[in-house]
Amino acid sequence: MILIKHFAKASIQNISKMIYSGSRKNSKQKRGTPGWIVTFADMMALLLTFFIMMLSYSTTDSQKYKAVVESMEEAFGPGVGKDEKGLITKMQFMTGGKKADFQKPPIDNEINAELKTNPKTETETETENKKLNVFLNQAKKVLGPEISEGSVEIELKDSGILIRFPERVAFSSGSDELTENFDPVIGKLIQVLNDIPGKVSISGHTDDHPIDTFRFRSNWELSSSRAVSVLHAILNNSELHSHRFTVQGYADTRPLKPNTNTVNRAKNRRVEISIRNTVN
Repeated sequence: MILIKHFAKASIQNISKMIYSGSRKNSKQKRGTPGWIVTFADMMALLLTFFIMMLSYSTTDSQKYKAVVESMEEAFGPGVGKDEKGLITKMQFMTGGKKADFQKPPIDNEINAELKTNPKTETETETENKKLNVFLNQAKKVLGPEISEGSVEIELKDSGILIRFPERVAFSSGSDELTENFDPVIGKLIQVLNDIPGKVSISGHTDDHPIDTFRFRSNWELSSSRAVSVLHAILNNSELHSHRFTVQGYADTRPLKPNTNTVNRAKNRRVEISIRNTVN
């Protein structure tokens, strides 16, 4: 940089001498500096400044480069600009006449781990299925007589156990009050829920015949109220925790059979108890 400063100073002095000597030679002919000299001096000064700037850009300042790397590291996280082949080490800046070589930086191993799904192994799936079957057999053993009579159905569905009973065994038509004949079934349901862990969802369902009474404005209220009645019967007669339960009313939106005849409508009027996450 000292050499550049001397070069610039000497050039300016030479230009000044040229201007001064030219003005002395032409003083006899014409007083004042010719107009082209000023333009020429400006052009030379601009060219000198341009070449000095080009020279300064061709020289890499290690301190400035280090500062840029540190700021990029703070912006993009640890590992940038270091030996882990982060973002900075993968980009060669346009210094020394070399073009930048932009390459896609490798994804960090931790990000890769988060993006990858962890599907269950075949052994884990088999273990869960075995546990589900054990719970299913336990429930079938407890509710055996009701299953034989057709008043209760039980099956595996969506990685859980589903217990279903029709309206006729638990409620009167258009009512949400449980019949006394259903009390023994409630006791057996409590036993099943005590034996099987997991979240419990109680849902009520109706057929497509609309209802509009003083007690219920629609099938939505009737289906929801029946599910709530089953919930209260279970909680009032057991020590099961209420946080395990959710209640839903679906009205006629999820029929088992098309609502085309009396038999199908009777099957659609039901309450379902679903036990989820039974193997966790």
